[in-house]
Amino acid sequence: DAEDNPIAVTDNTFIMPASDVAVNAVFEPDLYTVTWKNDDGAVIDTTQVLYGSTPSHASPVKESDEEYRCEGGYAGVVRL
Repeated sequence: DAEDNPIAVTDNTFIMPASDVAVNAVFEPDLYTVTWKNDDGAVIDTTQVLYGSTPSHASPVKESDEEYRCEGGYAGVVRL
């Protein structure tokens, strides 16, 4: 408190003393891990993405063949 008396905090609560109290809040952004997998389910990469941003990845790693033609990234990637 303002008089340098210790204040006990339990479960994020405390009893308000007779003097002023300064409360400082520390916020951390929500961070998500995005796991990128290829067509057989093998993990090819993981990236950390902040909430509200759109994950992105380098060009696909599967080469075009008779059954698969790559024309760009997966269109279903959305903002977190």
